[in-house]
Amino acid sequence: MFTIRHPGITARAGGPAQIFDRTKFCQVTVAVRAARGWTWTLSRVEQSGRAQLAGGAVGTARFSYYWTGEPKTGMHSKTLTGPRNTAWTTADTIGLKPLGWAPCGLSAHLNIKAEVSARPGADRRRTSTMTAGGAGNAPSTYRVSWKPC
Repeated sequence: MFTIRHPGITARAGGPAQIFDRTKFCQVTVAVRAARGWTWTLSRVEQSGRAQLAGGAVGTARFSYYWTGEPKTGMHSKTLTGPRNTAWTTADTIGLKPLGWAPCGLSAHLNIKAEVSARPGADRRRTSTMTAGGAGNAPSTYRVSWKPC
């Protein structure tokens, strides 16, 4: 298992927010050297954040995972509709299946991308936000499984 704590990414819509504020993303690459003859994959991920959404506003957090140089991508998402002012969490195992196992015999680089988006509600003067990570939220947790090559 490993965790990643980051300052958070926030998408904004409505109020003074600009069109380019509606989607934000962050990507990290994790390099893992498995012991000779072993490979690994993600078996469960846990993410958290905060949503402050005006009536009718929509906030979405999307997470994707892929090995550098490999076409398969695991993903999952969390969508909330306002009015809502709440912390949120999401955990997933099923969306990780397409990721598959790290290539055997190679140093594996796992790319983790978090993306948040917000769409304004009926009253476009009210600002809505969708945040992934950040202060006061639990760190992102990644559980791994190992198997021999």
